[in-house]
Amino acid sequence: MKQTIKDRMLLQQLLCDIPLSFRLGDTVYTGIPENAEYKSDGYEFTAGQVRVRVSVTNYGDFPVTEWRAEITNVSDTVTERLSGFVPADMLFPGNDGVLIYSNGDNCTPDGYERFRSDLSEKVVLCPPDGTSCNGAFPYFRVQYPDYGVNIAVGYSGQWRAELSRENGRVRLVARQNVLDTVLYPGETVISPRMTVMTYEGDEERGVNLWRSFYRAHIMPQPGGKPMEPYLVLHQFGEGPEACRATEELQLRSIDTYIKRGLKPDIWWIDAGWYPCDNYWPTTGTWYENPENWPNGLGPVGEKCDENGIKFLLWFEPERVADGSWLAENHPEWLLRPNDGEATIYNMLNLGDPAALAWLTDHVDSMIKRCHIKVYRQDFNFSPIANWRRAETEDRQGMVENKCIQGYYAYWDELLRRNPDIFIDSCASGGRRNDLETMRRAVPLHYTDVLYGVHPVKQKQHRLMFEWIPYFRAHNMSWDNENGTYDPLSNRPLDEFAYMNAMVPAMTNMLNATDSDEQFELAIKMNAIHKKAAAFMLDGDYYPLTECRKNEHDVYAHQFDLSGEGFAQVIFNTKAEGTFELRLKHLDSVCDYILTDAVSGAETTVSGKTLSDGYPVSLEPRSSVIYFYKKV
Repeated sequence: MKQTIKDRMLLQQLLCDIPLSFRLGDTVYTGIPENAEYKSDGYEFTAGQVRVRVSVTNYGDFPVTEWRAEITNVSDTVTERLSGFVPADMLFPGNDGVLIYSNGDNCTPDGYERFRSDLSEKVVLCPPDGTSCNGAFPYFRVQYPDYGVNIAVGYSGQWRAELSRENGRVRLVARQNVLDTVLYPGETVISPRMTVMTYEGDEERGVNLWRSFYRAHIMPQPGGKPMEPYLVLHQFGEGPEACRATEELQLRSIDTYIKRGLKPDIWWIDAGWYPCDNYWPTTGTWYENPENWPNGLGPVGEKCDENGIKFLLWFEPERVADGSWLAENHPEWLLRPNDGEATIYNMLNLGDPAALAWLTDHVDSMIKRCHIKVYRQDFNFSPIANWRRAETEDRQGMVENKCIQGYYAYWDELLRRNPDIFIDSCASGGRRNDLETMRRAVPLHYTDVLYGVHPVKQKQHRLMFEWIPYFRAHNMSWDNENGTYDPLSNRPLDEFAYMNAMVPAMTNMLNATDSDEQFELAIKMNAIHKKAAAFMLDGDYYPLTECRKNEHDVYAHQFDLSGEGFAQVIFNTKAEGTFELRLKHLDSVCDYILTDAVSGAETTVSGKTLSDGYPVSLEPRSSVIYFYKKV
């Protein structure tokens, strides 16, 4: 989707100046002063003891401006208190804007909900635990009758956005939630990066203009190539996660899958490959468990390379367990959640240059030695207590800010040294997928809850397709014979399980020893997935139904790329009747060929019928994908 002249005019109207402000001692600074020095990527000026640098990007091909400010103490003494560091204090034109927002991934079935507010009361978005997408999603939209604004707050810690009405207009104030600190000589603090897109038209257009921008400028391109649809396979072994995975099992399983006709694009080894006494959260010793990996993980990586497979390996470097190598050898690098008390929730201080340098060099050496092509980083605890207890009264928010700077520097350096890899971002699911993280990674594990509860997955996918269009799902089914859900009732894989995992990347839960019939189904559904995922990645997205996490509902959506694409209809476990499929943006005077993805049956239908209502009748707990193409 392309920008229009009106899109660009709206952006110029909204952002005639960078809406930055901060207080240094008793002096308040607002905006960019006239004497600021202009540089190729922004502005620079001096304010008292500090230098302020505002990096600004105006995208020529999209109506998007983004900026981030840095404040550095350039004196040889400690500064006055820096507070009120606000990168965005904005008023939007118009008096009838509606806020569309979400609670993100809060590790419960109630996550990924979408909300609307007329802002008759102030809405405050702020993740409570310091993970940027937990309970507050840093992507939101203000929609007017004839135009809208997409906003992303790019900060991987505890950000805050307040949206309210001021004389009828929508006001946005965004910042790091807590920052009231002095700066030591040479020290730098960063603001959240603000990304703002304006567009004419309705919410549907705003969604797809954002998706186009995201694909063009945000989504990683490992080795300079676009992300592709991926089939993910793994064989963990008997035990929690990968604690009992072995070299022999991994090599044998890869061979078995390939011989049976299902070669993975990604081979996944998750938590537990390091010494941990069969308890994977015992992190902090980042070398292979010699009992399971006498030759290290190199043979698995080499096996993957030989077969054109990307080897994925899990890490959680920021959590350090007591008794681990890091805890025993470098306790000075740890941020503890309680004064003088060590727990499993010790945090590696990436704001410490020594800790950052060690981690970068160590993981980089493992990436090369083990032939890792997908570096997977998890984050399974709440960092806010570790940060706050390490901050003195005159340094509130500073330890957090420096950790976030180190986090970005760590990933940037890994990618610089290994340009052909990509990073998988995880934080107990999708709790840290803000736009700064997504510039460097994709979320192959966007949630840690209810992989096999189809209506919940549909709700999760609805939000992901809208804002973060590359992600992965499991093909699992947890429904009982009566149509309700129980996580203990993991059904054998069937067509319905695959249909509910149709997103750009899919983990097939097929076991290497499953039946020939299961492999035949997997091969067939994998081909359908690859074809559908190509439209998901490059096409426009149109949800065709409400999404209420209800097993009685029909769920449908459409992906269109220049008049060609597919529509999917899912009758959940208790859905009945006939659904009127109404496709969008088709040519009403032309005919289209509909191809049933599973049966291959073709039907010619007029564009007018497909737009006005094409009846789809399915049994409960079934789904259909129609690929369509203009005759």
